[in-house]
Amino acid sequence: MKDKENRGWVDRIILYADKVVILLTEILVALLLIFSIYVLWDMSYSDRTAFSSWELLKYRPSVEEGEEPTFNELRSINPDVVGWLTVYNTNIDYPVVQGKDDMEYVSRDVYGEFKLTGSIFLTSENKKDFSDPYNVIYGHHMDNKAMFGGIDDYKTQSYLDSHHDGALITPNGIYKLDIFACITTDAYEKKVYDVNAKKDGNLSELKKYAEKHQKTRRMSGIGFWDNASYDDSSRRVVALSTCATGDTAGRTVLLAEMSAADEAYLRSHESTSDKNLMEAEGHGKNEYWAVLNLICILLSLLITFPIHKVKEKFGKKYIHKKRLSYTIYVIEGVLLVVGVVFFILTEDMRLPVTILDKWTPVMILIYAVILGLDMIVWYKNKPAYEKADKQINDETNSKAENKAFEG
Repeated sequence: MKDKENRGWVDRIILYADKVVILLTEILVALLLIFSIYVLWDMSYSDRTAFSSWELLKYRPSVEEGEEPTFNELRSINPDVVGWLTVYNTNIDYPVVQGKDDMEYVSRDVYGEFKLTGSIFLTSENKKDFSDPYNVIYGHHMDNKAMFGGIDDYKTQSYLDSHHDGALITPNGIYKLDIFACITTDAYEKKVYDVNAKKDGNLSELKKYAEKHQKTRRMSGIGFWDNASYDDSSRRVVALSTCATGDTAGRTVLLAEMSAADEAYLRSHESTSDKNLMEAEGHGKNEYWAVLNLICILLSLLITFPIHKVKEKFGKKYIHKKRLSYTIYVIEGVLLVVGVVFFILTEDMRLPVTILDKWTPVMILIYAVILGLDMIVWYKNKPAYEKADKQINDETNSKAENKAFEG
């Protein structure tokens, strides 16, 4: 008898331990899912915010007939702003800042706030007015081609030939940029990154290095290849540097000649008819999040989870669970996860709210499919639900009658 009692206690302990293990496993899976969703959101947010927003683009210095670009509003945001860099028909269209050192804006945006994508910044070794013969500008390499991520495209000669025009607008003047080479190097190469060694305007060492490590280059009309002496203040060189894909220390660099320009040059590249082509594809997008998309997700949650609660409430006693129902439950769960992840990747609830956006049809479709599947489950199990309701009502009435009789 005691042996049976002991075995009973052992069985109960094993049962409770099994339940604890299952509960801890479910909690761990839930935490991993939440963490994975957060990582996806963080990566998506970093990619989306790497482009200039409409809020920032409205401060972009532009010129009207008879006017000069002004930096007053832009520098009121951040006095460290030293210019605005644009490479036409690419995603490079950003303000340029300069910090006390080259780490200050690696993970800080133009507003001075923490941001993994950082800012486009002029090395602290250069003069902030770009008067040095050789100037180096850094930017992160983003996989969606934001910031300086599109520089990889310049490794193709045809792309360089058709995307070599740019502009650098500074408080002291307007400069034309003529990109003439794309080279690969590493982060410690002094021939490329030692700005102080080139203060005298002698860029002959850089020329030799560029000839050896070039991926693409343009020759026609580029004085750099003929005479790498830039002691004349009217001719300067700008390097746009970013990380190389798949190489921790690797760097990809664009070299551009910088020469004085005027408002007419800017207007010729920024006419109304060409403006949409000149601006980068990602700039100014995702400035709102859609409340209708959130409503679709919440409705999907309300539809999906009550099904499982109903299933547990009635149990095997009342509902004959068929394989079809289980399959639909799984499909609904997968669609719900897809919908939540999709919402996280496409919406930023810190932005102003709007009713709908271009992703709303997708969210409505996900909700409609979940609702349709829910209706199928309900229709297939309707007789069992009705039977369960009747049996529950009969049991409730019977208990009430017994209680009244006892009273």
